[in-house]
Amino acid sequence: MENKKDNILSNPLKVLLAEDKAEIRALLLLYLARANAVCKAVTNGSQVLSALKQDNYDLILMDMEMPIMNGLTAVIKLRALGYKRPIFALTANSGQYAKEACLHAGCNGYICKPVNPKELNALVARFSLEKFNLEKSIELETNNNASIVDPYQHGVYFN
Repeated sequence: MENKKDNILSNPLKVLLAEDKAEIRALLLLYLARANAVCKAVTNGSQVLSALKQDNYDLILMDMEMPIMNGLTAVIKLRALGYKRPIFALTANSGQYAKEACLHAGCNGYICKPVNPKELNALVARFSLEKFNLEKSIELETNNNASIVDPYQHGVYFN
């Protein structure tokens, strides 16, 4: 009989989605739910900062062009605060300059709009597997009296 902790689906990926356009947000939430991710959606970068004060997320999907605080500004602020978990830009601009700006700001990658559901599913699957493997290794280390306060502090999810 399989232990519930040994099942990758027992602790789904927690995703914070920052997207100001309601139609795109609804579609992305549908795609993420189908990928077995647990999601919270916000509509600007300022709300991202607030949401992270209240809960931890395994992955942030950040629209780059939002009102109040855009995605690039939010990413720069998060990285300046020492935030190490993965952030992927959502952008309709597929040009090289836009991609470089996202990476330079601190994004781990980017997803071009319109979002391909298969690509998004693959991204969620990748980070779900990494989260599961990381949790299992922490469990082993904890059983061997090692202590890790935040597994992401070591940059486990960077590129």
